[in-house]
Amino acid sequence: MSSTSPPTGVTIDPLTCRTSAFPELAPFIDPSSATTLANLLAENHASHHSFFNQKGMHNHSLHQLIADTTLKATPAQLERHYAYQQKHYLSSFSYNDRSKYDPHLSDTSGSGKGGSSITKISEGNWTAHLGDARYYWSYLHFFDRVVAQLGFREVLHRYVFSQEANEGEAKMIVRFYGGVIHALIHFGYGLEMVVKEVAAEGLAMAAATGASHAWLFELDWLKKGASVREEKKGLLELVREVQMDDRLSVDRLGLKEEESSLPDKPFEEGSGRGVIQEYVDRWAAIADGKIDLETAMSDLALLSALLLGAVPRQADGKAYKHDFFLMHLNNAHLFTSLYLDLFADSPQLQRTFLRALLAQFIYYYVCRGRPAFTTSNFITEHEASADLAWEQLFADARENVDEHLPKAVRALYVFEQRYTGSQGKLLESGLLQGGGQDWAGGEASVWKLTAMQLVRMHRGELQPSQYDSEAEREKGESIGSHQEFWSFEAFF
Repeated sequence: MSSTSPPTGVTIDPLTCRTSAFPELAPFIDPSSATTLANLLAENHASHHSFFNQKGMHNHSLHQLIADTTLKATPAQLERHYAYQQKHYLSSFSYNDRSKYDPHLSDTSGSGKGGSSITKISEGNWTAHLGDARYYWSYLHFFDRVVAQLGFREVLHRYVFSQEANEGEAKMIVRFYGGVIHALIHFGYGLEMVVKEVAAEGLAMAAATGASHAWLFELDWLKKGASVREEKKGLLELVREVQMDDRLSVDRLGLKEEESSLPDKPFEEGSGRGVIQEYVDRWAAIADGKIDLETAMSDLALLSALLLGAVPRQADGKAYKHDFFLMHLNNAHLFTSLYLDLFADSPQLQRTFLRALLAQFIYYYVCRGRPAFTTSNFITEHEASADLAWEQLFADARENVDEHLPKAVRALYVFEQRYTGSQGKLLESGLLQGGGQDWAGGEASVWKLTAMQLVRMHRGELQPSQYDSEAEREKGESIGSHQEFWSFEAFF
């Protein structure tokens, strides 16, 4: 379907797509691209499930389209990326067939039995089918309605962070932060562009997500926090302790024997039980009823860059190793400021959001093997690619077939614009191995250097890429082009 003809019954105002809630990105949006974006978002809303296969892998088309738009993408680039996503990932998924899975529609055959096996979701039964991906369309109808009625703030409070939304097996906060943080990220795009349909998709995605890692998101703990005698410390100091804590070592947790990339057992009954929660409780920025939002935001932004750019390289010592799971932490944190602004009237909700986010940061970091951080990547990158300006990084990111690259690059850009003055804390923290005095607080920020790493890897400069030619890019992969560029091997 052309971007000039959105699907019947779904309309998104192009005016809402002409700006971003991030003032650092808003100037880069072309009005003609905003019109194309609005129509493609409407088509995706009407035509595609939040997953693209039975494994629960996520539909990233919207993420890519919005990120590209904020990096100066043209209408043609947006249409090309959406067509690629449709061809390689989205079109063949059986749950896209709303005649079978949407109880609000009639079967296209004329039998009138469309979605007859799927119950319509209402206020009275909205918790009854959580975790069942077949119910995505029914949940989308429900959340389309309640987001329009309640607005962003109230719908999040009622259907994600309230006691009712987390009773029994509902566990909506678990589902919202679970699934590699995709629902949180997706709803964040709705906040960024002020598009209620996108926010509804994020909530429907959460409703279709399993309640994995429930031990990490116990609501009473997130709201109240435990009383600890240990000294409260800054985030970077706490991460240094995490690196040295024997209870969280790869061997003590038995991570090498776990099949899952993000296992639960070592933290539910092993040496890691309760340890991550202890560290969250000791985070000084939000401890004892006080909230230092600026410190919390900047420290998480610094950690985001380290998790992508300062970790050990691949086995050949040349190619960078950018972890798929740690990358999502960077992308998710971009939206933290929007959530905190939304909850400005409730310090309790702000603390709950930040505590859950930090818990996820530490959990992912530990599961991936607690990689040490070094300045060597940054020093080498500075020497080799000092000529890559942000404008060039934007150009490479918005053109690349990998849907995750523009998201990562734009997050790093926003972090640099906001928090450059804070990176001197990295040397004070003792987190970094090696030198690096020449870049700390200098012209080349940790965020810019990390973005240059990502682009150089995607260019194929450091290892051959199977997407060097247009023909190879067109072929794609069955489970996502990102498989080539993002590492799934932990730092063991």
